[in-house]
Amino acid sequence: MTDLDLFTAIGAALYGPQWQSEMARALDVNIRTVQRWANGNNDLSPWVFDKLPDLVGQRQAELARLVQLVNDRASTSAFE
Repeated sequence: MTDLDLFTAIGAALYGPQWQSEMARALDVNIRTVQRWANGNNDLSPWVFDKLPDLVGQRQAELARLVQLVNDRASTSAFE
């Protein structure tokens, strides 16, 4: 997997099919910058891979919290 493939996969996993605008906001860059990276017109800035673990970790924590809430809800609704 190339850096571009990884960047694109992370963007889609975090933000869905319209990921580029949300990724631009999260990285505090212009959307055109993200578009140029995603299209392969510009090389990814090296600092991007320093920020991605935090973005993925934040989403992972958010999803883990939601999984727990859903599991708790499923457990209580089984007894209703």
